[in-house]
Formats: sequence, structure tokens, C-alpha cells
Amino acid sequence: MDIFLNEIAEAEKIIESKDLGVKPSQSLFLLAKYYRYIMKYKKSKIITALTDFIKSTGINYRPSDWEKSVERQVDRTRNNPPINIEYIGITQKELEDIARLKSPPVERIAFTALCLAKYRNILCARNNNWICTSHKMLFSLSSVNKTRYEKEMMIHKLVKAGMLQPALAVGNTNLQVKFIDDSSLIVLKITDMRELGKEYMLYRGKKYARCENCGRLFYKRSNSQLYCKNCKGYQKIKTKVLTCCDCGKEFVVDSKANNKQRCDKCQHIKQLEYQRKSMAKARNIM
Repeated sequence: MDIFLNEIAEAEKIIESKDLGVKPSQSLFLLAKYYRYIMKYKKSKIITALTDFIKSTGINYRPSDWEKSVERQVDRTRNNPPINIEYIGITQKELEDIARLKSPPVERIAFTALCLAKYRNILCARNNNWICTSHKMLFSLSSVNKTRYEKEMMIHKLVKAGMLQPALAVGNTNLQVKFIDDSSLIVLKITDMRELGKEYMLYRGKKYARCENCGRLFYKRSNSQLYCKNCKGYQKIKTKVLTCCDCGKEFVVDSKANNKQRCDKCQHIKQLEYQRKSMAKARNIM
């Protein structure tokens, strides 16, 4: 799941675009939060609102495909109000400490851990600079793709440098960030938590840009590149409803299907009829 600092604004974007995007479950979760806490809907009305929204996107809606997912996302919103954080402030001293590591991948991990700890500190005053994110998620957000051994050595380097402290309990992978310094001047404000490693590289002057569709950071290989890889390959699912020319019943097809006239059942009957006529014609010729 992506981390959004302003879940209300994100839900409003989804409603405006009428698109569930590449992560439908996450979009439904944000919408369920919006309907419960902003619109003050009860559970039954939230489910109805989500179902209506799914239908409005143009997706070929089948209850069996969506009902369980919708109810699960609605249940997750209990005692879980939408998050609304303006930004995560990173100070001059913190960035100087990170820069002293002299290793871009390790710097990205340290920066990501710092942002996650500050994020959790805002959500919970008693957090005390801990991050409970899995190491897999930590490296993913850091945009660090290395072997398992290399990743373990990077964490070890940060622990040895006194920047991270592992939990004492056996099997507990939580980490405590030890270089937070809120007394220094804030020089960087993070408003997007989805690509923290790339946010750091952008700050360091590397060639990254924000996707014009989703706002996610991506490495810009050419001036003409405007979209991240997800949005570049993503096409919103669209369908349309037609009326069968034989039975008169409505059926759903892809919006690009311009020569479809019959529902699947009638098309099958038509195909069998065509085959029978072709075989009869062939026998008469013989």
C-alpha cells in the first residue's frame, strides 16, 4: 500500500477522475474512508456508494468480483480516520548526516527511514522515532535493488554509524532512527511518500521528474518523457452497453469493439448456423 499524507485529497482525485487506477483495492480503501469520515455515511451506504462508483468507472461490474473486496475495505476503515499531514520536514543537520555516508544507496535508505520515522511520530506522539515497516518495504521505498546480503550489510553500516538501532527482541525487524534533529532548520519538505529514495535523489539534483498523471517520481531519460512506467502502460478500463440485434438483451463489450452486434449466446448460435449452411453448400457442390 502506498502512503499518502493527505488521504482526503487523494480520495477526491479518485472521485473526480472516476478511475480506480492500477491499485483498485487501495483506491476503494481511500474512498471508504472518505465516505465514512467526511460524508458521515453508515456501512450500508458506504457499500452502496462504492458499488455505484465502480459502475461509474465503466468497468464491466459483476457483483461476485467486487462484493468481498468492497466490504473488506469498508471494515478496514473502522477507527481508522483519513490521514491529513501537510508535509514531513527534513532539517539541514539530518541531510548533512546522511550525506556523510558517501554511498547513494545507503543514503537513500537512511533518508527513507528518517521520513518513515517522522511520519509515524506525527501519527503517534509515543512512537519515539521507530519504524515498523518491513525491510522489504524499506528497500522498495528507497529504490534500492540489491542482493539480500548487500541489503543486510547496508543496514549494518547504518547501525554501526549510529544512525539506526535495531529492536532488541529476537525476530523483531523494527528499527529506531537515531539521527533525528528537529532543532535544526527545515530545508526540505516531503509531500509525497511513494518514492522516498527518488525524492532524495531529486534533492541531490539528479534527473527525476513527476509523472503528469499520478505525480509519482520517475527517472527522466528524455525531455519528451512525461509519464512513469505505470501510467505509460496503463489504460483506463472502459466498456459500453449494446443491445443484441437478435434477442434484444443488453450486453457489455469493450469500448473499442465497433463491429459487435450480438451477445455471446446469439453469436454462438449464429456461428453454428453459418457452419451448417457452409457444410450443406459443400455437400450440394459435391
